[in-house]
Amino acid sequence: MRNLREKINRYVYIEPRQIILQTAIVGELTRPLRAETAQGPRIALATSDVIPAGTRIRFRVRVLDQGAKPEVTLDLLRELFDLGQVRGLLQWRSGGWGVYHVVEWAPEAD
Repeated sequence: MRNLREKINRYVYIEPRQIILQTAIVGELTRPLRAETAQGPRIALATSDVIPAGTRIRFRVRVLDQGAKPEVTLDLLRELFDLGQVRGLLQWRSGGWGVYHVVEWAPEAD
């Protein structure tokens, strides 16, 4: 699919806007980020909150109407969530962090 990220940004919304964690944040992880830019090498620090394994969150994924030929379907979203269960999510996924397990997937009627 062409421009998947643009289509997700346009048609898919997560509710509520802030997702509440059911357990407390237990710390922070910080790592350096390095990049070679046209202006030379750049270094920055990335900091993420740490939550314990087993933390649960609950949210709704809303997909806006896309007309007669929808490109962002529930099947596509399910496939993306399945990929995230293997690769993880957010900025720490390359380090093996952020892996999750979908407990419930229940499409709602309009």
